[in-house]
Amino acid sequence: MYEKGMDLPKDPEMALYWYRQSAAQGYTDAQLALAILFANGQGVKVDLAQAHTWFHKAAEAGNSNAQFNLGTYMAHGIGTAKDLPSAAFWLSRAALQGKAGAAANRDYVVNLLSPQERDELERRLKTATNPQHQDKQATIR
Repeated sequence: MYEKGMDLPKDPEMALYWYRQSAAQGYTDAQLALAILFANGQGVKVDLAQAHTWFHKAAEAGNSNAQFNLGTYMAHGIGTAKDLPSAAFWLSRAALQGKAGAAANRDYVVNLLSPQERDELERRLKTATNPQHQDKQATIR
């Protein structure tokens, strides 16, 4: 509301405050919004490392838009070191949720991977999408 000035005066500082509050409580849309604010310098200085951090938190929690952005950032080395295997992983996760453009971007990145990196990607995806593995992870936490 504060970010776009909907029903309230536009106030980037208040938008940042409320996004931080919501993001701290685990709301992935707020985490994604924070990432975008830091990436674009809306109400804050551009901070690509912070953008990467917030994209990663939201991506881990299953937000397909964050997964897509995180994969794109990793593919290009924006806010983090270039990491094509991880980029392919996050783009794959976004594609599995039907995120537009994710499958095409994933396919492009996968074509740049070595056979060993492709095998590792397949293992990571199986582990990440295996409900039994997720249950074990929840038990460990």
